[in-house]
Amino acid sequence: MQKLVFFIYDTCLGFLAKIIGLVMLLSVVVQIACRYLPMAPLRWTEELARLSFIWYCFMGAATTLAKRKHLTIDYFYLKLNTRIRKVLDVLSWGVVIGFSSALTVYGVYMVKVVSIQRSPMLDLSMSLFYGAVPAGCFLFAFYGLVSLIACLRGDNTATAIKEGESR
Repeated sequence: MQKLVFFIYDTCLGFLAKIIGLVMLLSVVVQIACRYLPMAPLRWTEELARLSFIWYCFMGAATTLAKRKHLTIDYFYLKLNTRIRKVLDVLSWGVVIGFSSALTVYGVYMVKVVSIQRSPMLDLSMSLFYGAVPAGCFLFAFYGLVSLIACLRGDNTATAIKEGESR
């Protein structure tokens, strides 16, 4: 299971985030260049940059959660005994799973609602824009479930994916 989680979050999501970030960067550079070159600005680049930024944020947040790089203040947490820490870990992963699952369900509903709308310049379905929410939240919930199971087994550090480390 650890190898699968590492492959999904480090290899696949890392690669996907790099590709999406590159698309975002290139569309912004093209947009800026077209403003100052003696030709008409390309209107679709702003929309492509917005689409890639939305997906980049959610994929990056899922990768950050898996690497446990989100901001934490653990001064008081480290002063607690291991039993209370485990209870707090189970509780926090439960909150992550519950909130992410709710956002996934309502995100899918939101994607269905906006699926009839089209983006103005690229003429893409708006569900492509809004689809980042349930996709990212599903990844949060999946990693939260894997971490909760590891925490209940007593292996709390096993699911933290470290950069450059293959399992």
